[in-house]
Amino acid sequence: MDIWTNDQLYQDMLRIVPQEFRSISIQWNDKLFEDYIKHPEYDDVWNWDPNVRYTGNWYELLEGVSQLNQRFYVPLVHGSYDEFKRSTYDAVEKTAREHGYKPIWGEQSWDKQKQKPIGPKPLKPIEEDDFN
Repeated sequence: MDIWTNDQLYQDMLRIVPQEFRSISIQWNDKLFEDYIKHPEYDDVWNWDPNVRYTGNWYELLEGVSQLNQRFYVPLVHGSYDEFKRSTYDAVEKTAREHGYKPIWGEQSWDKQKQKPIGPKPLKPIEEDDFN
């Protein structure tokens, strides 16, 4: 998608961004990023601050980040989020089967013997919670 020669497309893409962030948002794509990097021979460039708070193991997060970054949801292109999610899960499962690794998308295993929650107990079971 060429968001730089089609102003309407650029504005449509900007509508995905929450209203309060639109005035400070700059739309970009992989081509723009490739053109912007002064040294394309580098494999990784760590000059963008993602402002992330992460409480898990950073190795595990970074080990699977490429898997998460391969898909971008664009409503005008992908249709409903459910369709996008379904196609993403299918693609991840297929790749995991073909290459023999465990995907980081979706639910992760929970070992009740090793993992014990701390803190207050929920007021009601998760099955009954409407999260309001």
